[in-house]
Amino acid sequence: MNQAKSKTDMTEFCGLWKQVSKSSGETYLSGRVGDSKYMIFLNKFKKSDKEPDYRCFVQRMPERYPPPPQPEPKAPRPMTSPFSEQSMAPNNNDDDIPF
Repeated sequence: MNQAKSKTDMTEFCGLWKQVSKSSGETYLSGRVGDSKYMIFLNKFKKSDKEPDYRCFVQRMPERYPPPPQPEPKAPRPMTSPFSEQSMAPNNNDDDIPF
């Protein structure tokens, strides 16, 4: 049955692969979503039915593609004071505007 074309209201989160731990020989499931790796382990410490059968852990992975370099910020334009020599110079404009 093709899961992608089945009629359901569920959305696939990610694919999982069965793995075997090199250190303990324990079987677990793992998959990736974005820059995170998900691992699902059997809960070997379960003592009652109220505890989960499996535990899911997430690990942030380094980015596969580094972000593009940021452009260097431009130097700010110098501000002119309203009291600078240029602003205090008389206006020799022949307009009829009185200011």
